[in-house]
Amino acid sequence: MKAFLLDVGVLLTKKDEEYEYYSKVYNRVYGFYDEDQSYYKTKEEAIQEARAYVDSGVNNTYAIVSNTDLPDDFDFEEGCVEYETYKMEDVVYSIAKLNESLVEDFLH
Repeated sequence: MKAFLLDVGVLLTKKDEEYEYYSKVYNRVYGFYDEDQSYYKTKEEAIQEARAYVDSGVNNTYAIVSNTDLPDDFDFEEGCVEYETYKMEDVVYSIAKLNESLVEDFLH
């Protein structure tokens, strides 16, 4: 079944000690220090949660929503994400708090 993966965390910049390790994926502009991932049934629900997470986060907090496929019998209440990766072409929404402002679609 079609679902949406929400990946949240903090963006690292070149000034951060761990930048090199976390900058080898996605757009290579930032290091993506992943804090959590979760699945949602609808794009709207995932985007709403992404916005809320970033709005309440510190500067450089990010959220990325991407398309994913799950088994038809996946239980959204019980199921958990285990280090799922995504391709840039699967990203449907991104938001980050940069310089204390919310920036939508920062990956595009």
